Amino acid sequence: MKKLQSCVTRLRKWGTKMNKENDVVISTRVRLARNLKKFPFPNRMNREQSEQLVNAVQNTVNERNNVIGLQYYDMAKLNDTEKGRLVEEHLISPDLTGKQIACGAFIKDGISVMVNEEDHLRIQTIQSGMALDECYTLAKNVDKLLAEGLDYAFSEKYGYLTSCPTNVGTAMRVSCMLHLPALTLTGQIDSLLSVVAKLGLAVRGTYGEGSQSQGCMVQISNQVTLGISEEDTIQKLSDVLKSVIEKEREARKFLMEKHSLTIEDRAFRALGTLRHARMLTTSEFMSLYSDVRLGIFTGVLQDIDVTKLDRLTETVMPSHMAGKDPLPPQMRDKKRAELVRNALS
Repeated sequence: MKKLQSCVTRLRKWGTKMNKENDVVISTRVRLARNLKKFPFPNRMNREQSEQLVNAVQNTVNERNNVIGLQYYDMAKLNDTEKGRLVEEHLISPDLTGKQIACGAFIKDGISVMVNEEDHLRIQTIQSGMALDECYTLAKNVDKLLAEGLDYAFSEKYGYLTSCPTNVGTAMRVSCMLHLPALTLTGQIDSLLSVVAKLGLAVRGTYGEGSQSQGCMVQISNQVTLGISEEDTIQKLSDVLKSVIEKEREARKFLMEKHSLTIEDRAFRALGTLRHARMLTTSEFMSLYSDVRLGIFTGVLQDIDVTKLDRLTETVMPSHMAGKDPLPPQMRDKKRAELVRNALS
């Protein structure tokens, strides 16, 4: 557990950076899918082939690790709690944890390279706030280093070949996690996200495809990868995100002009509960977190460290709180409340 804990501690560094969009944008992620020639896709691999691919990637990383410094985590050697922590940090997908073939992830400081998930490689970078260019540049740098030692499956006509046809082309997914409480409270969220979807973007829950939204947080990402350049993909997403950010800020302004007492009451009630509760479920914490965060960025609440608050969305999740063995639900809720009280006292 010690090695994994040191990794998790390092990775929290991405949550300490603040920028002007932090009031709405929680984090940014860029993911590149890559596959190797001469190997079948992971869903068609046998155990021996998957082990050979892992070894090939490890050799390439080791030869360049003085530059990127990634550490490998073999899924077969991690227990459920350790895997859960990496999922809660958004460093690996839930799908990777259940694979029956050889698989794992190279991780360091907001960089994660999943091996044998849906594709042979899933290179992803994650940073706090709106950091599209930074995440893209970092992901491409890792990609170029790996390409020096690995033979990617690439078509001059179609681009990068992927397990799922919807990823063929750039094989790039760019997403931002947004906190949209005002649009939710004013009843505008569904219509706005419907417009976003019609523009060719995907809207997903807190942990990506198939997950639910928690604490008024949603992920917005590109959906088209064929017939569009990486740079144009980022520009299109950026333009849409700026519009969503503006709409959320307008909704916050409206709430403070027309319903300020309600917002103040929600914020102070939520803060009081977080500072004094003796038991908190995950869903209850996320709801209260959302109200407090809205209170901070509308000026209702003062002198609260929003970085520390945001970090709680990971540290109070079940796997982060577990020791060697998972905690029973009641003890988990008790420990969560204690962690929150200590952080906000």
